[in-house]
Amino acid sequence: PEGALLRLFDDAGLTPLLDSIRGVPHDKRAALADIIAGTGLTPQSVAVVGDGDNDREAAMANGCLFIRVNGDASQLHGGSVESALRFLADRITSTLCGA
Repeated sequence: PEGALLRLFDDAGLTPLLDSIRGVPHDKRAALADIIAGTGLTPQSVAVVGDGDNDREAAMANGCLFIRVNGDASQLHGGSVESALRFLADRITSTLCGA
């Protein structure tokens, strides 16, 4: 749910570092198209970080890079920005390296 996602990123101190954070109940394809249009970015310059096939499908439909985050993100609550960034970086590296 979006509320929990927003709290998680806010608690981790990541909210100011991101252009947009969206979760359910939004139509992910439409939400992503809105984000792209609203920021003026090209789809090829947008990375979608998500944990599900619907996140991947939204990214592919909009021509964006998809980075799957596996694992329990609940550990981000109450942690430092540095630990949250490490969490994401570890998962991004795993995704890009095919692990």
